[in-house]
Amino acid sequence: MVTGAVLILSALFLIFCSIEENEQAGKSRDRVLQQMEKEIENKNIWNDTTGDLAEKVKNIEIDGNYYIGYLSLPVLGLELPVMKEWDYERLKIAPCRQCGTSQDDNLVIAGHNYENHFGKLSLLKNGDQVWFTDVNGSVNTYAVGAVEILNPDQVDEMKNSEWDLTLYTCTPSGSQRLTIRCERCEVE
Repeated sequence: MVTGAVLILSALFLIFCSIEENEQAGKSRDRVLQQMEKEIENKNIWNDTTGDLAEKVKNIEIDGNYYIGYLSLPVLGLELPVMKEWDYERLKIAPCRQCGTSQDDNLVIAGHNYENHFGKLSLLKNGDQVWFTDVNGSVNTYAVGAVEILNPDQVDEMKNSEWDLTLYTCTPSGSQRLTIRCERCEVE
């Protein structure tokens, strides 16, 4: 009985922590987006001149993190800043560029499945629009072309596809990756 009580308390603690992380992610998102919009409007852009050509991505520094732009998912009512580089700690703050650029039509963005981040990606359908606004203020318009479920070990399929934009997150169980493939389209 004591073991059962400890397990229940542990589960409740983990649920509370997850809810708290989601709330923090939402607050961080809102604060960063507000600052990013001001920076883009004022063209306070920093150009990385180190590394190879694929890594030369213009970005804005906010609170010690570098952002390359923001995603707009109008069907989901979401706008999300996108960090220049990804790791697990950065993913707690915002979705992150894993590789590629919008200019080269090979941008891959990873995000946690927090409700305030990529938690609603499964609601996207073929034809839904996705916009990526870079730090220059250029708006790139995409349409969802495919929704896939990939295994975590299918990294090459994630990074090396023919799609112009890929968004992905963990499935609720964490055992697979929900992957949204998008193609660039013209605004009508």
